[in-house]
Amino acid sequence: MSSAPAAQKLLELLAGKWVSAAISACAELGIPDQLAERAMSAEELAEELGVEAPAVARVLELLVSRDVFALDVEGRFSLTPIGEALREDGLGKLATLSGSKLMWDPFSRLSDSLRERRAAFELHHGAPLFDHLEEKAEDASLYHEAIDAFTRVEAKAIAATVDLSRFEHFVDVGGGRGTLLIELLERYPSARGTLLDLDSAVRSAKAQIEERALIERCEAISGDFFKTLPAGADLYLLKHILHNWPDETASSLLGRVAEAMRPGGRILVIDGVLLPPAYGDATRLLDLEMFALFYSARERSKPTWRKLFHELDLRIESSHQLLGTARVFVLKRRDSAS
Repeated sequence: MSSAPAAQKLLELLAGKWVSAAISACAELGIPDQLAERAMSAEELAEELGVEAPAVARVLELLVSRDVFALDVEGRFSLTPIGEALREDGLGKLATLSGSKLMWDPFSRLSDSLRERRAAFELHHGAPLFDHLEEKAEDASLYHEAIDAFTRVEAKAIAATVDLSRFEHFVDVGGGRGTLLIELLERYPSARGTLLDLDSAVRSAKAQIEERALIERCEAISGDFFKTLPAGADLYLLKHILHNWPDETASSLLGRVAEAMRPGGRILVIDGVLLPPAYGDATRLLDLEMFALFYSARERSKPTWRKLFHELDLRIESSHQLLGTARVFVLKRRDSAS
């Protein structure tokens, strides 16, 4: 049997690097936002961006073949729905982060990570991710803006998927720049909120809270959620937090949250759910990202999540699919009557 089909498939898989790099470069240059105003030729884009027309045409033509951009008979590029999602107010910042030295370069150390049993990020940058972000303000800004872009998309989906009108006090554990919490507080004007995260995130969160005129109902506090948690709230949010940690550590954090919430309270766990390997789902790709960033971090299958919750006497009250890559688990204490 000829090996040509297998070799071709392998080349297509390897080419993923080039497609990702092209998408990230376009996002960083702001090309999707330029094309949102009108269709433009490579020459027009080159003049706006200060680049060479033949060079930008080569990058865009590759992405035309991937349905990110469209090209008309007059040689003008325009946005497809995928390209629309790449705008700055969509997932553009996330795409920029993906191709940045901060996140791209550590993958060159993946084999070293396997051999040395340490995170590729730490091997490359010399410090764990969150320690690095606390020391490098420019990287922290890029990282939090990118995570914020993804959170904006998820926040709207969460608010539309789960009815949280009965809750009075939301605590967002590791809430970043506050995007999810702000979305929920604007949807539920009688609720108040507390955000807990590291200094690098809280500074931006406070600015957003003030900008959205929520300072009377929302506070952002700096702290380590393994050491301190605001107690007595009736809803705690853990959005893509538990996947940062191995099972024992994730269990410890979730247990602390359960202890902090008042009787009758709920915990929202928003995280990926792994399908069996043969499915090749997007969460499986995110699992590799977590491995590269933290080594011991991981995405989890539904049976693993159920086991983790059961061991802490937490019951899944409801579960909701979210954007195809995550689920929202609404948890209550097993002995809770309400």
